[in-house]
Amino acid sequence: MHTLPKKALAGAAVLALALAGCSSNASSTSSSSSPATSTKLQYSIDEQPASNLKDGGTLNLSIGEITPQLNVFQANMTTDTQALWQWYNPVLIKFTPAGEMKIDKNYLDSVDATTKDGNTVVTYKINDKAVWNNGQPIDWTAFETTWKDNNGSDEAYSANTTDGYSQIKSVTQGDNAKTAVVTFNGPFPWYSSLFNQLLNPAVNTADAYNNAYTGGTLASAHPEWGAGPYTLSAFDSNAGTVTFERNPKWWGEKGKLDKVTFTVRDDTQAALNAFKNGEVDVAGAGTANLLNQLQGLAGTEIRKGTSPAIRLITLNSKSPALSDLAVRKAIAESVNREQLLQVIFQGLDYTEKPLGSTTLFPFQKGYQDNFSKVVPKTDTAAAAKDLEGDGWSKGSDGIYEKNGTKLSLKLPLFSTNTTTKAMYQALQTQLKAAGIDVQIVEKSSKDFSTTIKNNDFDLMISGFAQTDPNGVAYFCQVYCSDSTLNHSGTGSAELDKLIKGDGGLQSLPTAEEQTAKANELEVKAMGSFGLIPLYSGPEIYAVKKGLANVGAGAYASTMNLIADFPENIGWQKDVASS
Repeated sequence: MHTLPKKALAGAAVLALALAGCSSNASSTSSSSSPATSTKLQYSIDEQPASNLKDGGTLNLSIGEITPQLNVFQANMTTDTQALWQWYNPVLIKFTPAGEMKIDKNYLDSVDATTKDGNTVVTYKINDKAVWNNGQPIDWTAFETTWKDNNGSDEAYSANTTDGYSQIKSVTQGDNAKTAVVTFNGPFPWYSSLFNQLLNPAVNTADAYNNAYTGGTLASAHPEWGAGPYTLSAFDSNAGTVTFERNPKWWGEKGKLDKVTFTVRDDTQAALNAFKNGEVDVAGAGTANLLNQLQGLAGTEIRKGTSPAIRLITLNSKSPALSDLAVRKAIAESVNREQLLQVIFQGLDYTEKPLGSTTLFPFQKGYQDNFSKVVPKTDTAAAAKDLEGDGWSKGSDGIYEKNGTKLSLKLPLFSTNTTTKAMYQALQTQLKAAGIDVQIVEKSSKDFSTTIKNNDFDLMISGFAQTDPNGVAYFCQVYCSDSTLNHSGTGSAELDKLIKGDGGLQSLPTAEEQTAKANELEVKAMGSFGLIPLYSGPEIYAVKKGLANVGAGAYASTMNLIADFPENIGWQKDVASS
């Protein structure tokens, strides 16, 4: 699995995708060290083998919302969907912090890839003991269902992405029902990103795919279609609580925890207060004012690392005010990204240059600053020229207007965090100086999914959360005109063809060739000014001392804290939390 609409960004709600490339320069950091720049991959998770963990205990976590859509593959999911899904559904494949694939032997005996007649062929050997909670064996049909539901052949299935799955030619049974053989149409170097999670074969219609996991009840969460060391024991979307307990139908070593609970808290400050009060075991601390409240707190570790995410401004081209390319270009030229980064990183002992790509990170092989090829620098004079050439003129209040309509934009804010607010206000001030009015609309985090689904914004501070190291594989998620995750609404049939048509990006034979083509096409795509990349930033969490395999795990945790398979999360032996 790879696509995660998420909520993080130092307390601001953000969108999500999964992006990456070839990771390098990975290292572990201690809880007391701080990532100095974004050019070296670092992590801090208290990495421990299961043998070092206690048997028992409870893990209490906060969550932004219990999302209306609980199918992690469906277009309306968010990172909060993923946070719940991974605790009661199969997680077959994860990644180390450095991005190396690792499989859960409770589900898979092996994953082997070969090339046959120019096609990548991947064979999955499934553990004989693996079963769904309803008693049905986990076999090749789960792979077939996951492929068919997500390959885009039937538009009635509203998938969050079809990338990768759309390039599969067939999924068939191998030597027996416990062997799945996946054959791609041509080469596919990014196969490790697919089938990391599975859909139950019962989800075999568009109605089930889109609607079965909605309803906000225990029944609509479908624990019987799940599998794993934990299962749902309580689910109350109205009260904002979800509880998981050990699954009596689990065939592997039992999970280390007795219970995992999630409680909805509106924003990072509320979650931080709950942490200080001993109500939760982890809290985000990604801004200076949050971090300052937690440093030195008894029984607490500050875990910091590289954030494998891309924060950016999304410009909604479907909005009347932003339908003109000239207006979007003027906004891009007016934003001082360096200043926004200074605001958000203040007090964190961290520096970073503005991101130049939504596909790769500076610590990855092949990264290029593609945005600077489109907007070399902040240039309000050029912005004014663009607007005036498009028929806009400044009113007496200094704001541009056209045909009696002010150039006024809505920017939703889903946080009460002071640093986040300061960054939004800095953006507001920058654009006002360029003659563009920005109205910051404060909303509850509970409104995040609806706001995104309804495209109820002009500008959005958003982010793409990376869940594996194969970012080029998901180039289409950001830039294809028909992608459900392209909330800017930009793109074109011409660009779509260059990405997924014959001879396009996705048909190139090697990872290196695809990466080079992605850089070339990203410059072209950024010329539509639907996205303004901002930063990656550090991940910073306050964690109760002794909680293992949790924290800033780069590719291992992908902004969901859990840096190992669920059965390996727990409390370290002989370590007191206070």
